[in-house]
Amino acid sequence: MDMVQQVITKVNEVFEKNYLDTLARETGLIKRKRKFDAKLFLEKLILLRLESSHSSLEDLVYEFYKCDTDISKQALHKKFNPAALEFIQKVLEKLLEDTKNDPGKYLSKVPFVKRIQVIDSSQIRLNPLLKEHFPPMRNQGAAVKLQSMMDVLSNQLWLLDVCASNEPDQGYKKHIASTQVGDLLIGDLGYFCVDSFKETQAKGGFFLSRYFKRTHLYDLNTEKQIDLRAILRQAQAESIELQIALGASRFPCRLVAIKLTEEAYQKRLRNLAEKDRKDPRSKTNPSDLLNEWTLFVTNLPLSVEANILLKLYSLRWQIELLFKMIKTFLNLKKVDDVNPNRASISIYISLIAMTLLSYVVMTIIDKEISLYKASKILIKNIRKFFNLINGKKKYAVIWLREQISLFALKESRPNRPSTKLLLEASLCLS
Repeated sequence: MDMVQQVITKVNEVFEKNYLDTLARETGLIKRKRKFDAKLFLEKLILLRLESSHSSLEDLVYEFYKCDTDISKQALHKKFNPAALEFIQKVLEKLLEDTKNDPGKYLSKVPFVKRIQVIDSSQIRLNPLLKEHFPPMRNQGAAVKLQSMMDVLSNQLWLLDVCASNEPDQGYKKHIASTQVGDLLIGDLGYFCVDSFKETQAKGGFFLSRYFKRTHLYDLNTEKQIDLRAILRQAQAESIELQIALGASRFPCRLVAIKLTEEAYQKRLRNLAEKDRKDPRSKTNPSDLLNEWTLFVTNLPLSVEANILLKLYSLRWQIELLFKMIKTFLNLKKVDDVNPNRASISIYISLIAMTLLSYVVMTIIDKEISLYKASKILIKNIRKFFNLINGKKKYAVIWLREQISLFALKESRPNRPSTKLLLEASLCLS
């Protein structure tokens, strides 16, 4: 089964009436046979969520009315309960499972890497009245944290996990469970964890991370602690490489140091100053020699030189764009619902829409697609998409795919090629 057909099958399965009715009964959303339609409920929630961040129960009542279903505002209000939340969560789980494809592309500079998985998290702010249900982080108000992992070659989402906002990234491990041989896992300093690196390598994967300054480095042969600052102080080259043992467990890997340009160094100092301003707990030493270098730890082979590591790490920006997109267009910048169940449902509905979009985009392997543009197309055409789902099921995904292929292409920039092009992204022919 090819990728397009697999996505068509998955989408049609998830939005199939009998499946959703069964799921609604299993979760308790529907306790006895009534006029309430689980499929209609799901579709209308998605429609309203994409079209406005401030849709009301009256709007939902009207959507049902247009489909010849007469249901009161009070009856709908009662439906926003833990059973409805579980129903929506199960839909997302079903949509995410069993559709793990080869990306359709590979990078000629690192042909042994099959997938490039980027992990990151983002805060989703909630109504301040919900702080008892969703503990705030650093007294910034009610919020939850969205843990996400995506394959940046295909734009496929592999993980969407809503967690407590005060749960540290460093202890997060769910993303490692899906690691396969040949996967490259890239995370920022928040995910720096030697045990996670060891688990990734044990599964046959690769990791690439910025170096956390407080982690001790040891000589592989003598096991003596390495004074990295002393080495960098004497360095003459623009990049140096050390074979090291990392942390208390003495995990063997590479450390690669790349000297910043003066412009990049000054930008880093400004960023550090801004970080100190926002977080009084942060006590950055701007004169620290390590600030003049970009420091990576990795188990990628020696053939992957410093300049390639920089380009690979820059792919992490793709997930930042994903977060910006879902907050801007899928209404997750802030969720204002005062009902905790309805607030959670709103979040999961946006994630369902994002997963649906990522599946359609990942079938387009011969073009570079802008998720920003693709999300606009999804929003403008979501009603027609569901009309097709309910009529010409096989055509719905193909039709949306054609719209995105035509109108969501990344702009061609001859003087500023994308990182994927610099790494010589090619189609998989096998």
